[in-house]
Amino acid sequence: MIRTKQNWFRRSLSLLMALMMCIGMIATTAFAAETKQTVPETYIVPITSLTSGAPLPAVQTAFAGAFGDQVTVIVNEDGSKIAVIKNYHMIIDLMGNKYDAKVVSVVDADITLDGVQSATVLSTKEEVYTNGMGGGQEPITVPDEFTIPLNLDENNSQKISITVDFMDAFLGGGNPYPTTVTLTLDMENAKQIIDTKELEQLIANCEQISSENYTEESFSILTEAILKAQKIVDNPKSVNDVNAMIEELTSAKNSLVYLGADYSAVDAVISKIPANSSIYTEESWKALMDAKNAVQNGLDITQQAVVDGYVTAIENAISGLILKNSDYSKVDAALASVPQDLSEYTDKSANE
Repeated sequence: MIRTKQNWFRRSLSLLMALMMCIGMIATTAFAAETKQTVPETYIVPITSLTSGAPLPAVQTAFAGAFGDQVTVIVNEDGSKIAVIKNYHMIIDLMGNKYDAKVVSVVDADITLDGVQSATVLSTKEEVYTNGMGGGQEPITVPDEFTIPLNLDENNSQKISITVDFMDAFLGGGNPYPTTVTLTLDMENAKQIIDTKELEQLIANCEQISSENYTEESFSILTEAILKAQKIVDNPKSVNDVNAMIEELTSAKNSLVYLGADYSAVDAVISKIPANSSIYTEESWKALMDAKNAVQNGLDITQQAVVDGYVTAIENAISGLILKNSDYSKVDAALASVPQDLSEYTDKSANE
């Protein structure tokens, strides 16, 4: 009975350990999948190490810093990767004697690949190197920045064959003296490079917009969006965040509401229109009414010149009003009723 319980306990413990191992494997696999960087983007990847097969520790130490502490990795749509590498100045310290050195050429040293690919030099620089042991400094043109195709193994490592000017002179007698180095990248800590140039330009454009032409509410929304966008530029979390902010800021910009045009001068000139139209000619009064009726309300501030034109048109129409001629018909009728012969009337009544 005791053996049965012990066997059951051992079996249960084995199953538990197996389960824990499976969970660990699943978690590791999921994490590894997240760090494969198969999205077509650009990343900054720390260099774990750059180790050399050189026998001298001083040379190994110098070579370790030949590419700095990080590389830029471009992931293409097909999943292939390219490393953009900066070439740094090296100082080889041999028993207190310091020698200047630079990487001159780079090729992929993995002979299992289909065709050995050399580095593509993006830019060069003028440097100096020490021409061998006891030699003087000589000028040389070396790569400043170059790319190589990444073909990392399961350890995120890749062998690279390099030539170094000092080593060429020291051990190669002036001829290329290839040295194999192993580049290992810390892909788990790769950080995506997020391009914020478009958002920065949009922010700059929005900051040029003056508040004087827009409603306070709509301009306040734009101001808040600008501040939010600037925070994302300062600390972008993801490409999606940047793209979403571009859409939000663009929407705030396009949603600005213009202030209404100033109609106070229009109201003032309309108040000057005479109340009695009967004393003016029909034609001149119609011109005034046409000018008044042409006023279109609700225009915004960008159409202020049109509103000001209404004022001028009404003022001109008021100035152009023409009084009607006086009506003398009753006077003429009265004169016609006066007798031709006034001799029958007294002088007083006739004069009246």
